[in-house]
Amino acid sequence: MKTINIKDQNVARRGLSSISSSILCLLYEIYPGALTISQISKKLNVRESSIKSSIRKIIASGVPLEKINDTDAQLKFKSNPSEPIYWIIKEKQSAIKMLEIISDIPENGNSHANGKRDINNRIYKEYISTLNELFDKWTSLRLFDQLDNEKH
Repeated sequence: MKTINIKDQNVARRGLSSISSSILCLLYEIYPGALTISQISKKLNVRESSIKSSIRKIIASGVPLEKINDTDAQLKFKSNPSEPIYWIIKEKQSAIKMLEIISDIPENGNSHANGKRDINNRIYKEYISTLNELFDKWTSLRLFDQLDNEKH
């Protein structure tokens, strides 16, 4: 498969803008610290209005991000330690939906096309099965609980 050269934080957070990806990357790097919009703007060298807009989009898309009302009445943002896992969960949901779509495609009389559909169907079934095994393993090891129960 052809490789496309894209910044790592954008690849890791597929579906977000480069500004949103950079914000999440920055906040994760300084965890458990938190930053104001102004501080994020200065560190990334991006306008505050763009940072505000990107944070709204991050939150609207369901990516875990913590808001903190600081003692000096400034709103700060802090990474959520489960944010990297969010992307795996999202990928699993995407794969399940894609399998449903592929499975619903009827045979069309073209054996070549039907064969390609069957290969994709098998790949997605095996991919989801592997992800399910990983989730079972992580659950039995209580890894998700350890992320959720971590003291801030």
